Amino acid sequence: DGYDGQTVRKGHHLPQNMDNQKAFDVGLRFKIKLVQSLIPYYDKIICHNVCEDNHAGSFGYIVNSAFKTAIEMMLPNVSVINLRKFIEFYKVGKYIFVLSHGKDSVSLKFGFKPKLDKIQENKIDNYLDRNGLKGIIEFSKGDSHQYLFDNSTAQRFNYYNYPALSPSSAWVQINFQQGISGFIMFNYYEDRKVINECIINHSLTTNTSDNG
Repeated sequence: DGYDGQTVRKGHHLPQNMDNQKAFDVGLRFKIKLVQSLIPYYDKIICHNVCEDNHAGSFGYIVNSAFKTAIEMMLPNVSVINLRKFIEFYKVGKYIFVLSHGKDSVSLKFGFKPKLDKIQENKIDNYLDRNGLKGIIEFSKGDSHQYLFDNSTAQRFNYYNYPALSPSSAWVQINFQQGISGFIMFNYYEDRKVINECIINHSLTTNTSDNG
């Protein structure tokens, strides 16, 4: 996130508390530690990493490529899939997960919004049609840093905005709102799903990147 203190398209300075090297080290170690903490509870772990976005771009791919090489050598029951398209999907039983950061690295001036509108719904429907996707579908995105799950607006899919793990920058907090950071865990069963959340509230003027 924020290589050289800017977004992928440059010209937008991001407040940072780490240089590029430190960000790489922290990101890689965090991802390895996360999987190591989960290993006692799962027979198999598959990590899907979104690597086409306007925040991390190639830097995000480099971190995730290093993570893939390291963790797959360390743990034979872990596999890593690094997604390099703006929108991609995977299936688990009857569930289909469509993943996107929400804004790409090149083309989109405005990405997918926190609240779904008809234009965005049509774009996602077209993607589902092109790929022949039918079932219980979740469109999962980040970018906007808002914890907002919409199960009602669209007919064919749920629209889920996930919070960032990092806090909002001072600029975002002063000009918009403090926001919520954290992570969400879903446990899926044949007939239901259970949501566990870990939400972190940060004080004003936190000096970190405003992108997740």
